[in-house]
Amino acid sequence: HPDADYGNSDFDTRHNFTAFFQYDVPGSHYGPRWLSNGWTANSTLSFHSGLPFSLAAIGDWSGTGENTDRPNLVGKPYDGVSHTPTSDGVQWFNPNAFAFPDPGTYGTFRRNQLFGPGYSDVDLAVVKTTQVAERLRVQFRAELFNIFNRANLGNPTFLGANLLIPAGPGAPFTIPITSTNGEQFGLPGIGPGEPFNAQLALKLIF
Repeated sequence: HPDADYGNSDFDTRHNFTAFFQYDVPGSHYGPRWLSNGWTANSTLSFHSGLPFSLAAIGDWSGTGENTDRPNLVGKPYDGVSHTPTSDGVQWFNPNAFAFPDPGTYGTFRRNQLFGPGYSDVDLAVVKTTQVAERLRVQFRAELFNIFNRANLGNPTFLGANLLIPAGPGAPFTIPITSTNGEQFGLPGIGPGEPFNAQLALKLIF
């Protein structure tokens, strides 16, 4: 039934804004030129809405043996959900809005109809380039990532996949968001949108 698989792309990002700013700091005529010249500051801003995800009613409800049947929609997916972080994670959608399908039937909820958390990241870099010789420059870089330390959450997942157990009638389990965006894409701690971190680098340019 092709209509049952009609839905949003896995990378359907509805709103996306990216900007890059760079400022070459004017040098000073006072003091040593090597100290006051060669400074540059730049910043990258990235904001986008959340990515879609699917729900799967765990179990062989249709009798096909594929074990990826979809649930039925019986309520409002975001009704009564505050998205407030707790010690157990963030409950992103209303699990009581879904129910397991009847045995021998397919669920009615289409693929990728729910959208996860949005993404917001501001990075900053300060660069100092010093001319050492005619063909040699030394560049020092201080790079700060996610300077406002915003929590960029990943989508709700179950065992690393978009297989979520709805908690409607006959389904007692819920799956909250428990990971960040970087961990979702296999880069915990250092991926895009992870908590604030910084790195220092020294480059020789010749």
